[in-house]
Amino acid sequence: MLDPPYDRPLAPDTLTGLIDALTARREEIIEKGLHRIRTEIPEYRAIVDPAFVDDVRKHIALHHDLMMRSVAVGHPPPRDELSFMRARATRRVGRIPLAAFMQAFRIYQEEFWDALLASADTEAARMSAMDAAGTIIRYINMAAAEAADVYLEAERLLHAQGERTRRDLLEDLLASRPPAPGPKLTAAREAGLVPGAQCILIAAHPLAPPQDERQLRSAAVALTRAVGAAVAPVAVVRHEEVVVVSTVDRPVEALIETLESTQEQLAGEGIALAIGVSTLQTGLDRMPEAYGEAVSALERVRGSGGVVALPALTAFDCLALFGAETARRRIPPKVRQFVVDDLAEDGVLTTTLLEYVAADFNTKVAAERLYVHPNTARYRLGKIEERTGCDLRHVADVLDLLIALRVAT
Repeated sequence: MLDPPYDRPLAPDTLTGLIDALTARREEIIEKGLHRIRTEIPEYRAIVDPAFVDDVRKHIALHHDLMMRSVAVGHPPPRDELSFMRARATRRVGRIPLAAFMQAFRIYQEEFWDALLASADTEAARMSAMDAAGTIIRYINMAAAEAADVYLEAERLLHAQGERTRRDLLEDLLASRPPAPGPKLTAAREAGLVPGAQCILIAAHPLAPPQDERQLRSAAVALTRAVGAAVAPVAVVRHEEVVVVSTVDRPVEALIETLESTQEQLAGEGIALAIGVSTLQTGLDRMPEAYGEAVSALERVRGSGGVVALPALTAFDCLALFGAETARRRIPPKVRQFVVDDLAEDGVLTTTLLEYVAADFNTKVAAERLYVHPNTARYRLGKIEERTGCDLRHVADVLDLLIALRVAT
């Protein structure tokens, strides 16, 4: 770890002892830094993708090893040895804001310094640690400046090269055209938008004309972070709206809650938005419908601002507010499949359900109308609950079943 590229005289015994102690604790220090970054910085905490976490760990390890060599030789490294930061900064743009990126860097430096002091268990070692402080401070200053420079450079480059591609990709998706091979297909894959992916579309519109496009770009960044997907979604400012197409890899309830908090925060900053969220869609060919749903949803709050998320509404709400097609997509998959399967067979269970509802949830009356024993009716209702996950004592669950039955026939 401390081999060349540095040519140096041997460090004093006390410094060598400190370096040996830090070397022995290498993994511990790295893991402590990673843990603090992922618990103290919300943007890092929101991303649970194992590949991302491992990339952050490797980035910390590279800094750790380079700072160890710097302490050993008594001066920071040549600037070109920090080139490993460029690829990492590029991968953070669009997912981690610059402030959070820099905070993560500072957190690890704190952990390294604390470990250095903790390893200085003699007066001579403490003196060596204090002597090393100058090297550490110079390393931190140089690395922090490099981190900011490469992040901003990557941000400018990706923005310039990627904006047109993202716009074109979104237009293809909204026209139900598959992304053509080349930059658009690459952008779709990088966003996780592959055939069969479960996606959601978010449309946001300002309540008042924005002062300039930068306000909408700021809103697009905030909505992208709120999604918290493992991969950066496609986020585009088009006309006077922001459209985000994202995969869904966490509970949709948590995503909606974060969107609501983000909408409130943006409103406090003078960017009041009406936000609509589509139902969950499987497959890219559903994006035109998803866009229509999201726009219809935001129209409900265009005057006042807020978030209307279809996944948070019941099928009954969707039927009343947005029509049968939207209600059909809001029906839980198990319920939808139950209705399809039962109607394809003999319809006994769905007939029993209808009689049960017509009898005001009275199993005995339903059994009489069906000319079966009450135990038979109870058995059938139990099978419905087993196959759908619904509770027939809850009105909302029964409504989901009835709507699924009505829109399927």
